[in-house]
Amino acid sequence: MNWDAVGAVGEVIGALAVVFTLIYLAIQMKQNTVAVNQSAQQSMVAGTGAVLDSIFANPQGAEVWVNGLESWSSLTKAEKAQFASIMHHVMRANEQAYLSFCAGTFDPQIWLGMETAIREVISSPGAQEWWSLRKHWYCEAFRSLLDKSKASMNFVDSYQDTN
Repeated sequence: MNWDAVGAVGEVIGALAVVFTLIYLAIQMKQNTVAVNQSAQQSMVAGTGAVLDSIFANPQGAEVWVNGLESWSSLTKAEKAQFASIMHHVMRANEQAYLSFCAGTFDPQIWLGMETAIREVISSPGAQEWWSLRKHWYCEAFRSLLDKSKASMNFVDSYQDTN
């Protein structure tokens, strides 16, 4: 038996094992990335849902939301603070989703639904008043997205039409 031949066969087998290991690790990393992205998406959507649930959990919160969307300037100081807090939470969650979408880590179908909803909210007169005062809090890309076009549907009007 030629030990050089055995050594060469061993090197080939070792090289193949390294290649298969690298392929396996690449597949595992891709699966892990998908799982992490899905978890982040679920967290963002759940966070936005929790904010909205807290708004509508009591009639006063829902009233501030609806009145704030109709007219920021008609709110009392306390209501403005409450409405601003609600808007900030909603907008920050949507900003994060948008940035994740831009980075390719957020499902386009989920983002499309969120974008439609936030455009409807921001198109309301009260949200427009609030946005003009607070949009500097958000990144340029998100500001540009919301400033480029307005939703064709007004959230307050659609809400009132269903009630």
